[in-house]
Amino acid sequence: MSSKFRLEESSYREVEVYLRSSRIVIVPVGSFEAHGPHLPLSTDTLIAESIAELAAKKLNDRGVKVMVGPTIPLGCSGEHLHFPGTLSLSPEIMINLIYQVCLSLHRSGFKHIILLNGHGGNEAPLKAAAVKLRDELGLIVAIINWFELISEGKTDHAGPIETSIILSYKPKLVNEYWKLPSNKARRGYVSFKQPAQIPLPDMWNHTDGLGYLGNPASASAERGESLIEEASDRLVSYILRVKSKGFLFGRIF
Repeated sequence: MSSKFRLEESSYREVEVYLRSSRIVIVPVGSFEAHGPHLPLSTDTLIAESIAELAAKKLNDRGVKVMVGPTIPLGCSGEHLHFPGTLSLSPEIMINLIYQVCLSLHRSGFKHIILLNGHGGNEAPLKAAAVKLRDELGLIVAIINWFELISEGKTDHAGPIETSIILSYKPKLVNEYWKLPSNKARRGYVSFKQPAQIPLPDMWNHTDGLGYLGNPASASAERGESLIEEASDRLVSYILRVKSKGFLFGRIF
């Protein structure tokens, strides 16, 4: 992607020119946490980036200018701290980080800020930051989970879905996934059919120390490419509607 579409690769003059015709920015928000023995710690960040970049490319090819960045590579990953290499922010720090990033973008002239989230553990702090921005600044930001942009309506943790996407986007970062056995959750207190919500469990125990769920061996680059295409298409559709309406909209929380 041309550097003029990535905020961190742009000069302030390029941003100045961009803001004369568009005020939209997609901020990928990821995590730095264990994703099994086969995927990089940056998996959630890479997935959010891949979808944001492809959506921006598709829009720019249609004459709709969209900028991507800055990428936020850290999130709330306390459930993965037993795995070496995991880095995690406290909820308070993440709320403030998102608040400050959005405040700076707003002061720079960006009007439509879309937080493209790649990690389930980020949802609560992202929402808290959005409420703080609304209450203190009257600023509305949109939060989109990439896994809600695919028709499967769910994702896994370093299983066939995430493994497929990284195989498609950054294949050199994927280790011997085909040798891994299928793995199921080890704790019985998680039920997606219940109205009660609980924090994500300790993933060391939940995954029996393996750090992944599902069957990575069934992953394929072709499936990953299809998932990125579908998610980016839906993000494009949303942004086109934002462009036509002139404001952000979405499901309230």
